[in-house]
Amino acid sequence: MSKKLLWTGFITTSLIGIGFLIGMFGGALNPPANAGEKLPRINVSTLKPGEILTHDAGYEGRWDFRYIVYKNYDSEITVFGVPLRDGLVDMPDLKWWRWGPTCKDFGPSMSNGKVVPNSQFKCHDSELNEWFAKENVWDINGNNLGTSTEDMEKIKFKIKGRDLVPHM
Repeated sequence: MSKKLLWTGFITTSLIGIGFLIGMFGGALNPPANAGEKLPRINVSTLKPGEILTHDAGYEGRWDFRYIVYKNYDSEITVFGVPLRDGLVDMPDLKWWRWGPTCKDFGPSMSNGKVVPNSQFKCHDSELNEWFAKENVWDINGNNLGTSTEDMEKIKFKIKGRDLVPHM
């Protein structure tokens, strides 16, 4: 009788403990009440087909992040993200997380404020060395046209009213 009572007590205590742990860890998985408050909001209401809008995240210090919002000629929006170093685009050395040269003029070819059809994302700086100039070229959808470098990072987003809210 006492052995049965001990097992019943052990199993009951174990189940209560497991339930308590599941409750604690399960509650921690919910996002905080203020989640998303500090995400950037980019007004895209005036963005017309064929136009690009850039928005810097505004981090403090040497490193930052730029959102490149592109509305293609079919009115579909794509958001790319590129790292910044000292306010300039930090070109990838094969991988975006590896330091490469910085670029003052990064983007597709433009004419009258619109993206030239079939143009490519690239650094338009004349001082970029030949290998980087050939390797660091992406089509308008962010796919690398070189041989080894990564594609551009596409950022997920939601449209809330007039604003685009990117999230990583």
